[in-house]
Amino acid sequence: MRRSAAVLAVMVVLAACGGGSSGPPLSRAQLVTRVNAECLRLQQASTDLQNAQNPNAKGATVAHYLDAGAAQLRTHAEAIGELVPPASLSDQVSRFVSLLERYADGLDSLASNTRANETYTALLTRSTAQVNSLNSTSDQANQIAAQLDFKDCAT
Repeated sequence: MRRSAAVLAVMVVLAACGGGSSGPPLSRAQLVTRVNAECLRLQQASTDLQNAQNPNAKGATVAHYLDAGAAQLRTHAEAIGELVPPASLSDQVSRFVSLLERYADGLDSLASNTRANETYTALLTRSTAQVNSLNSTSDQANQIAAQLDFKDCAT
């Protein structure tokens, strides 16, 4: 379960690596710079997930922090999704944004399944299948971040 808790907290750091929308295509270097800058803005989401892990946080408080972390992750993923990567990277970047959005959805789902007086650790223990799915999503996102040189996103 320690790996699960760590991956949940670390995944938020990945939040800014993704997508494609409109405007002129960025060079690879520009894309990497912009994505890494977005990743560095994710400290609040990371803080929210760390707060959820506080042993004194229970029930609605845990859910609040998970929801807040998911919202931050989603906001930064959407910002990256607005970037236009070079055509050769478009599929990878799009896949990455999709993984980040899926992860945010998973955090929201965990939040909605949090029981009154339940700690973060108890929630993870009770939600093993969901945590395993989130870990898989995180692993896939990490692989893409590493392939694309999003150094401030990869863990």
